[in-house]
Amino acid sequence: MINPMKDSGVEWIGKIPSDWVINKLGFLGSLQNGISKSGDEFGFGLPFVSYGDVYNNFQLPSIPSGLVNSTKNDRLLYSVKRGDVFFTRTSETADEIGIASTNLNDILDATFSGFLIRFRPRRGILEPSFSKYYFRSDIGKLFMVGEMNLVTRASLGQKLLKKYPVLLPPIQEQLVIANFLDEETKKLDDAKSLLQQQIEKLKEYRKSLIWETVTKGLDKTVPMKDSGVDWIGEIPEGWEVNKIKYTSSADDEQVKTQDISSGKKIRYVDIGSVNLTDGVTDYQEMSLLDAPSRARKIVRIGDTIVSTVRTYLKAIAYIQDEENVVVSTGFSVLRPKELDSKFFNYCIMSDSFTEQVENVAWGIAYPSISNSNLMNLKISYPKDVWEQQAIAYFLEEKTSVIEKILSNKQTQIQLIDKQKKTLIYDYVTGKRRVKL
Repeated sequence: MINPMKDSGVEWIGKIPSDWVINKLGFLGSLQNGISKSGDEFGFGLPFVSYGDVYNNFQLPSIPSGLVNSTKNDRLLYSVKRGDVFFTRTSETADEIGIASTNLNDILDATFSGFLIRFRPRRGILEPSFSKYYFRSDIGKLFMVGEMNLVTRASLGQKLLKKYPVLLPPIQEQLVIANFLDEETKKLDDAKSLLQQQIEKLKEYRKSLIWETVTKGLDKTVPMKDSGVDWIGEIPEGWEVNKIKYTSSADDEQVKTQDISSGKKIRYVDIGSVNLTDGVTDYQEMSLLDAPSRARKIVRIGDTIVSTVRTYLKAIAYIQDEENVVVSTGFSVLRPKELDSKFFNYCIMSDSFTEQVENVAWGIAYPSISNSNLMNLKISYPKDVWEQQAIAYFLEEKTSVIEKILSNKQTQIQLIDKQKKTLIYDYVTGKRRVKL
């Protein structure tokens, strides 16, 4: 029999089943901030639960990602036991504060990060398999929004976390809810995983299509010859291989001082707004007076921009019809001189280019490539511009179809994520019930 509902006393939770109890987290167990040590104590020693272990998982991994040189006293004070719930304590944004992960296993000799807070419930109050869903539900986000004036960029404190509202169904019902959600979320996760596999295959197909077309052409009956470049392979007879510097310029047209002082309006593009798959994902409309000091290079329609630092392989984009675009100094602006601009862009997007970049880039943590090295990389191309244009048109048609399919699958994933969030929230708050 399903019991009637009662007011929870929390406006944004609303009504809850009459046989459920609501309490504040501070009355249900103890809180403990994590361990703090100097950087040279990490990377060796005993298991260590990191910020990422919590942020990325509903359920804490049975083998934490980190290691720390912990003492016996550390392992007593910062232990990791079954049923513990860990909350992210610090973040760059308020949205990433209070993200929770529940531990379903004792992890011997483990300690946890100072960027986390551990909640250890009293025995017999919370079933860990229920906690896994409850504390990862939208309850946490709604609570943080309601208390936003107490949340800072720097930290979530224990004082605030103690006020976190916790709904407590009877233990047996907690188990039933958790088992039901295990089954239902697995179905959704499996569907999402299948879509993600399909997306990866489509992306790989798009990559191979671009490489094959810009290095082999459209006419498969044409005799081939050795390009002399391993990562380009054979190319059609009549095609040329040349360094980028002979086919385009690395334009360093700088923003003029008078334009800065006049506050000219621009569309600023930083490295974080560009990737190899989607091109430019965000133009920041602003005046040059407000632009970062690194916003210095002017981009024209038909240019291809390539990042020369850090995420260089992922930051490639074709500027098709946008005007007043300015990019950061971390980009090289390639402007083809004799080649069709769209064909040239596909050459730069292809694996035959990015593999060359990998071979000449230097640095491990922050890899980069100099502008001169970039211009010495090679591309292959047909001499006739009409053939370049035909290849560009063919790839534009084919990749636009692929992109529509990718977009559709991404939308399906977003719907699954939304459905999963709603499912979890409804059952851990008693809006929907599982028959006992």
